[in-house]
Amino acid sequence: MKKLVLVGVLMLVTIMGGIMVGCSDNELAESVEKEVKQSYVQHLAKQGQTVTVDKVVISKYYGTYNGAVAVMFEAMATQTVWDDYIDKVIFRYRDGRTIQIWKNGTFYELQEAYDKKLISRGNLVTISHIQNRVYANPD
Repeated sequence: MKKLVLVGVLMLVTIMGGIMVGCSDNELAESVEKEVKQSYVQHLAKQGQTVTVDKVVISKYYGTYNGAVAVMFEAMATQTVWDDYIDKVIFRYRDGRTIQIWKNGTFYELQEAYDKKLISRGNLVTISHIQNRVYANPD
């Protein structure tokens, strides 16, 4: 009986480990956060917006997937509530902000990052679970 329980526990650990492959800790490393913020300032400058790094606030970090960092920035946002679907995975938003994917100094919308295979469908599902939990419990 003990062998059966041990095998069951090992299988569960293996399965859970496989689900979390590619996903990093819950906190963004300070050096990576600084690089993401600097890249975001450059990204906004290309759109004609001027902002300094000290004014950029990452409001939510969703994890790092194969080197692609998923974040949401604090911004002046509308109060529009809407859903976005990517490959049948739902993302619920309560304002005008969206999740951004940053990789190698470039920002991508989720759909574009998925289309370019920077993130997998499994990564989308993980990010969706985090976002939808945030949406359901905004505090």
